[in-house]
Amino acid sequence: MQGNAFKAYLYFIIILLFFLVSCAKQHFTAKGKVKKALRAWVENPAFVSANIGVQIEEIETGKLFISYQACKNFIPASNIKILTTYAALASENDSILTAVTSSDSNGHVFLIPYGDPTFLHSNFPDQKLFQYLNGFDTIHILENNTISKYSPGWAWEDYDKGFMPELNVFPIYGNNITLLKKDDKTNINPPYFTDSIIDHSFPFRRWFDKNMFVPNKIKNGVSVTVPFIPKKETMAALLMDTLKQTNVVWENEYSDHLGWKKIYSHPVDSVLKLMMYKSDNFLAEQLLINIALTNGVKVTPETSPEICFPKLQNSNYKTRWVDGSGLSRYNLCSPAYLVYILKDQWKKIPHNRILSVFPFGGSKGFPDEFYYLGKHIFAKTGSMSNVFCLSGYLLTKKEKVLAFSVMVNGYTGDTSLLKQEMAKVLTTLHKKY
Repeated sequence: MQGNAFKAYLYFIIILLFFLVSCAKQHFTAKGKVKKALRAWVENPAFVSANIGVQIEEIETGKLFISYQACKNFIPASNIKILTTYAALASENDSILTAVTSSDSNGHVFLIPYGDPTFLHSNFPDQKLFQYLNGFDTIHILENNTISKYSPGWAWEDYDKGFMPELNVFPIYGNNITLLKKDDKTNINPPYFTDSIIDHSFPFRRWFDKNMFVPNKIKNGVSVTVPFIPKKETMAALLMDTLKQTNVVWENEYSDHLGWKKIYSHPVDSVLKLMMYKSDNFLAEQLLINIALTNGVKVTPETSPEICFPKLQNSNYKTRWVDGSGLSRYNLCSPAYLVYILKDQWKKIPHNRILSVFPFGGSKGFPDEFYYLGKHIFAKTGSMSNVFCLSGYLLTKKEKVLAFSVMVNGYTGDTSLLKQEMAKVLTTLHKKY
């Protein structure tokens, strides 16, 4: 018994020392060509002002290939979508719960929405909820005023950018309109907003506090997306316009109704794939809202993803997770933590399912510098001003699977040079192992 206790204690000490060494401030764990490629990058004068962190591990054995400033926290940008993806893949539902409904014999339907981002979204033509609602004269929708329209740390001046629509419990058309200028004439979709286009020299594409759109800076033949303000009156009018005269009523609460039924919209994986490939912030944010509501969590401005998904947290890593998309600069995590998440996901989720939603080398939108690796790399980029990150899975020539995270903050130079140096390290690992 004493011998077993001593072995357990010794094992604990070894693990603890391994963790402390792997998180050393300037520690390199690499050999030969891999170490040479890494040093050539991090010691390049072009990157002297940048903060760089790297963690690369073999999933099956836990072997640490590279650890460089891996326990430092970085702004992850869209690498935070890896956490959103894991939360969605680990959820109990294979499809998105779009609403719970009940109806009566008088042509009334009562609707409890669940934040589904795909309702009347242009990328999802199959609309089960819309088809169901077509059969009723009056739609009653339960309000939910607790959801914040923006997550903490979002930049206010991006309010008119298509990548930052407002969030709500019942989004329609992705909470965006599309402006297309052709022969100096502006077309708008959905057509409901046709009378909301104005000719003005205003520098933004939409008034800050009202749905008035300014297309003066849009070039001919170019279409742009602009968020609209999803006030409940606007959402009701949009729904009535699409359904052709159906009455829409917002309710503060419902009395008990019989025969509640659940309506599911699209497979979770199809939404995740679009989210990851296009780095779609709206899909990411609304997915988290949907998962939280589906699990009975009340979403308020104080509700962080850390509260909703405690299983994705690990006390060894001091992270900060505030949104689902990575738009916020308040998000903080380390390469070591992202590798922990990637490894845990690989062990608990079918591998083909994970790889089906992660972009790969050569896929549309993936950096050209990694084209050579093809389907040997499945990863998510994360970029904003002075930030570039890449985290995911690397499949080596010897059929090893590596989880990796490369995070760079504070870099003001040419990002193509940065990507080239990243690609050299990952390509060397792919070839050598």
